[in-house]
Amino acid sequence: MMPLTDVTVGSRATPELESLRCILSEMSVGELPPGAQAGLWLLAGDLETSHGISQNDASPEGSYWHGIMHRREGDYSNAGYWFNRVGRHAVIDSLAEIYPTKYADGRTFVGAVRDAVESGTDDAECAMIQWDEWQRLLHYCLSEPD
Repeated sequence: MMPLTDVTVGSRATPELESLRCILSEMSVGELPPGAQAGLWLLAGDLETSHGISQNDASPEGSYWHGIMHRREGDYSNAGYWFNRVGRHAVIDSLAEIYPTKYADGRTFVGAVRDAVESGTDDAECAMIQWDEWQRLLHYCLSEPD
């Protein structure tokens, strides 16, 4: 699987992401749980579609994807708001255990990403955490009963 785009603001159009968008538009993505849909569209770099799905999903996972999307676009205060709405979550707890300095909770990681972007730092650890976060949350969305 391809890595999630880096922690810089917005999305990047690459041939791989364009290919994924085409595949997703032809799949029965609508049969997946909303959280999985939001995550896949986020991976494809389609922040608008991901945002629409997560905004209409009142579950903690919907808030989680919503927070990730706003973090990706660089709206850090809005991302923090959505991570507040997530509350306690198994994915956050697992990431906090592995990355206690940068991921004590979702809001802490928003701050780490903001600091990396604003300082112009190419933070490989933030990119790695982001990819780990995406995989864990997608797996959670696909394995949890509705």
